[in-house]
Amino acid sequence: VGRSLLAPVQLSVTPANAAHVASTAYLGGKSVVLDISGYSDHDSRAQLLLAYFGRIWELSAAHRIPLLILIEECHNWMPQGGKTMVSELLVSIAAEGRKRGLSMVLVGQRSARIDKNTLTAARPGLPAQSAPPGRSESVRGAYPLASVAGAGLREPAGGG
Repeated sequence: VGRSLLAPVQLSVTPANAAHVASTAYLGGKSVVLDISGYSDHDSRAQLLLAYFGRIWELSAAHRIPLLILIEECHNWMPQGGKTMVSELLVSIAAEGRKRGLSMVLVGQRSARIDKNTLTAARPGLPAQSAPPGRSESVRGAYPLASVAGAGLREPAGGG
């Protein structure tokens, strides 16, 4: 669903109907791939995400339906040292969502550009598994040492 540059969508999602789509999907147990690549400006993308995930956040307080949220290019929405229209909500979901049944997977190529509070609140999975030389240091600074060791964080063989 959404507005894609790369593929046809089954349902057009706009900032105006995003909350309704989120309610229908969340309460109906439906999986959604929300592609926002067809929105050219950052504000339209942020408004859509704010409406969609804001509704998920509201509903999860009462229903606690397990949901996995994957945020691709997360540094665009939860930047280190800055704020976006949707960053406060996404940081709350990452930090407090588990008690509401929400899990978040953060995907990005630039871990140093992701909000450090989000990184420390998130349970590390495979951070910087194939990071170029030097990139792992930014992740090591965000995670407790035991978590980094347990996640198998390492520089790639051959320098990346």
